[in-house]
Amino acid sequence: IQYLSGLFDVAVSGTSLQMLARTAKPEQAAALKDLLDALQMIGKGVFGNSKVADKAVYGRMVKNAKLDARGNDVTLELLVPQADIDVLVAKIK
Repeated sequence: IQYLSGLFDVAVSGTSLQMLARTAKPEQAAALKDLLDALQMIGKGVFGNSKVADKAVYGRMVKNAKLDARGNDVTLELLVPQADIDVLVAKIK
């Protein structure tokens, strides 16, 4: 990864995260996306059917993460609803 940038926005409806990773070559971006896809599948398996509230939130976050590779860029987009943020914050208190 040569370059990494991101955007984080908090609104009443929830929190959004956008990340971009730029590589030197398109095949490196494709390999990075493949790795992230594999990690997403593992995350779905670990957290996907959890009955514990915070782990269920993690499962939804992993499931809802959108990954894309175009040219040298790999992007990640995630929207976390406010209800899920409330569950995670309650766990901290």
